[in-house]
Amino acid sequence: MLSMSLYLVNRRDRTFMILTHDFIKTLLPKRQKNSYKGNYGHSVIIGGNQEMAGATILASKACVYIGSGLTTVLTDPRNQMTLHISNPEAMVGNWHLPILLKTSLSKASGILIGPGMGRSEKNLEILEKVLQLADEEQVIVVDADAITLWSQLENKQSKAKLIFTPHKGEAKILMKASGMSEMGAFAEKYQAIVIEKCHQSVIWNNKSESYLNIKGNPGMSIGGMGDCLAGMVVGLVGQVEQPIQAAILASYLHSFIANEIYQDQFLVLPSRLIESIPETMKSIFE
Repeated sequence: MLSMSLYLVNRRDRTFMILTHDFIKTLLPKRQKNSYKGNYGHSVIIGGNQEMAGATILASKACVYIGSGLTTVLTDPRNQMTLHISNPEAMVGNWHLPILLKTSLSKASGILIGPGMGRSEKNLEILEKVLQLADEEQVIVVDADAITLWSQLENKQSKAKLIFTPHKGEAKILMKASGMSEMGAFAEKYQAIVIEKCHQSVIWNNKSESYLNIKGNPGMSIGGMGDCLAGMVVGLVGQVEQPIQAAILASYLHSFIANEIYQDQFLVLPSRLIESIPETMKSIFE
């Protein structure tokens, strides 16, 4: 359905649909005058061990700035004050409290797990619980450390729709864990969406379709850029009809804003990219 207004290109013996600015404009519904925060999703972000609070800060700010109606962050309790100060629009809780995890997930439209999470046995248990508790109406974005943890699970299934966001190294982990040799086959096997991050990212869906994003730039080669993208994806889940639309929108906006910044900046800081999201969305969608 999404391919109707896109043009095609053949690369690596495969047909890709090229994302265009005009197509992107059609994906985000217009906000109604009588809308309120409940109309735009409740995003739950799980991540940030004691050493990696920054990853969760970036992801949660990207989620808020791209328009998530409500954002809850579940993190290491030692990070809670830092998150309260750095992102006052988000609610913050202790990820080690099973009842809080269950209650938070029950309210979520989209769940992001992995930024700065670490790969401990305890965090593997958290991922297992998230996959078990989520239902078919929800979307789980599996990012960063959660990709490695997911590859270690015996039962990798979930009722929820899954979106993976691997960089090159994490893509190899997914291939090895699944026994697949090609990301499109992986997406079909697990009925998942994959944003394969590189200088020109590819978005794979679970219907043998693939979308080629606009190219990024060398200034994006900096820590935190993936956390920013993952937060944008989960923040859009509650604003669009289909998870593939959230993946496409986030990927395009992420690269588009980064390219704008790179015109006069040597580096594209993720924090600056995040701050530019609302202004860019205003220029594109209104």
